[in-house]
Amino acid sequence: RLGQSGALSRYGAKMSFLWCCGRLPAPGPVPTTRTAAMPKLVLTYFTVRARAEALRMILAHGKVEYEFVSTGGEAYGKAKAEGAFPFDQLPVMDIDGERLGQSGALSRYGAKMSFLWCCGCPPAPGPVP
Repeated sequence: RLGQSGALSRYGAKMSFLWCCGRLPAPGPVPTTRTAAMPKLVLTYFTVRARAEALRMILAHGKVEYEFVSTGGEAYGKAKAEGAFPFDQLPVMDIDGERLGQSGALSRYGAKMSFLWCCGCPPAPGPVP
């Protein structure tokens, strides 16, 4: 809900790399290119905009290539009964063949791949507030 001033300021802080620890990143340029080989990403979700939409927008913004697999109906019920989904829920993402769940964790992973998450902060001297 970006209409609320608090949510808007949190959104702005996330986009400016200040969210992860509340401090500015280490001096130097912010990385904009990937140096390692990109993993093969396969996102599985329903055909609706819901929990996976933030992850899809993050990956699109970072120009990260991924494959989207739509599921639903009988195919979803059968796969869920077979235990194909972690925590028996969607969205899930296969990262080089390893299946992971939880939309928040997947969004953070996508943000790190898209350089939207603070990657260059110095280590905190104590507990992060």
